Amino acid sequence: MSSQTELVYAAEDAWIAAWAADPSAESANLRFGEWRDAVPFVEAAMARVNAARRARGEEPLSTPRVRARKGALKAEYDAATRTIALPTFESGGVWALNQATVLHELAHHLAPEAGHGPLFRSTFVELLETLGWERVADHLQAAFAQRVDSGRCEESLLDKISKLLAHAEKAGTTAERDTYLAKAETLATEHSIDLARARAKQADRSQAVTPTTREVDLRLAGGSRLRNLLVVLAFQIAHGQGVEATVRGNYLVTFYGFAEDLDVADALFAHLAPMMMRDSDAYLASPQHKRSGFHGASARISYCRSWAQEVGRRLVEAREAAQDAAFVAELEGASGAGTALALREKQLQLDDYVAYEFKQRGVRGSWTGPQTSDWSAPAANAGKRDGARASLSDRKALPA
Repeated sequence: MSSQTELVYAAEDAWIAAWAADPSAESANLRFGEWRDAVPFVEAAMARVNAARRARGEEPLSTPRVRARKGALKAEYDAATRTIALPTFESGGVWALNQATVLHELAHHLAPEAGHGPLFRSTFVELLETLGWERVADHLQAAFAQRVDSGRCEESLLDKISKLLAHAEKAGTTAERDTYLAKAETLATEHSIDLARARAKQADRSQAVTPTTREVDLRLAGGSRLRNLLVVLAFQIAHGQGVEATVRGNYLVTFYGFAEDLDVADALFAHLAPMMMRDSDAYLASPQHKRSGFHGASARISYCRSWAQEVGRRLVEAREAAQDAAFVAELEGASGAGTALALREKQLQLDDYVAYEFKQRGVRGSWTGPQTSDWSAPAANAGKRDGARASLSDRKALPA
């Protein structure tokens, strides 16, 4: 279990306690006598969610199936079958037969690629608000802020970045999508620079924050069929965020970096992976691909590699532009001195950490990506074009 997941579970324990102690909460955390009793609750919750989606002009979502699971130790959501699995009362699963547990799994249904990162957390809070449980939502928001994000990255900033990326994914035009993504990356880079300066000035270096690792399970973002293409995207995002990445086994990508950069890399991957797949599906269905005469598998590889490389290039461009702005502000006396030194020290820390971790893990060589003997130039050009539209081609300002 990742440290982030453990923190989320601890936050939810605190949330449930605060919910139970609040007599003004809109609803109690009701218990179910058996797993089947959760079915009407899930159906009613999804009816509220879909009513809100229709009011925003969005397509309704399917209602997940609820079933019993054999073990008693956990409840879970299976994105592949869109199923919530709850332990039975007879097996000792009484701990999971309550609304809080079911709402957690329902939040996974609404944000299936998010793991327990900022998108999942903001989706969970939004779900409670959609149900009309404002007090309950406030308790959950406060628990996440105190237990998960304190000391790592400001909750308000992570929420803002996650919401910008969600808006980008649902944008009606490419220009609108460009704008949201540009703002998200600029905010992330500016905050990363601020934290690097703070670390460089820290008086007690024995308490200094150090780099860490974060694993991404590719099965949550597309499955084995698209594994290599998702790895390409993950590596490009890592490069754009100034972190390192390795791949091991069939489905695990490991990011190496400071926590604030890993948070943003997680959020970017959760949103950009389905976006890349949808764009590639649209290209394969287009007259342009049909006229090219290339096989679909080769065209998809060509398209997605170019799409991911263009996104990575634009992420690097945004990061470098934000760093240049910080240097200019420093020269003009608008920010504290030492930006270049702080960023250099941050990079040295990361390099040392990565070298040590690579040695410990036996990492040798580098991954070269999926190959095809039938490279499709039309698909590659389309991927580059759509990758530009999906990332940072337009730098219009958004309100903070």
